[in-house]
Amino acid sequence: MTGSDPTSPRSLLADAARTNQAWLRVALSRFVPPGADRATPLAVELLGDIAAYRARWQERHPAPLGIAAHTDEQARELDVLAERVHAGLGAKNEAPSPGVQQTDLERDQAMAELDL
Repeated sequence: MTGSDPTSPRSLLADAARTNQAWLRVALSRFVPPGADRATPLAVELLGDIAAYRARWQERHPAPLGIAAHTDEQARELDVLAERVHAGLGAKNEAPSPGVQQTDLERDQAMAELDL
């Protein structure tokens, strides 16, 4: 990604995909319907926002949004992001919840291509 900002949501998402981060596998399993070969542009945007949130707050838990906010500022940002994710995905594709466990087969099936 020559010339791109390494702290942009898209760059952070690309890095998460390149390094096969667990939170991204969990999120893809919820954001991309089974059998789909690509994530929608909205899903890519939301995943990028999650990647930026995780980088800003140094989140390391495999749950996409982590398990808890540690400051009031983080809690406010988390609330806004969680609302956006829920609204963007709709009720039938709920946002990933903390502690989601998957089998290796489910993880492999969830790795749809991200058009970055």
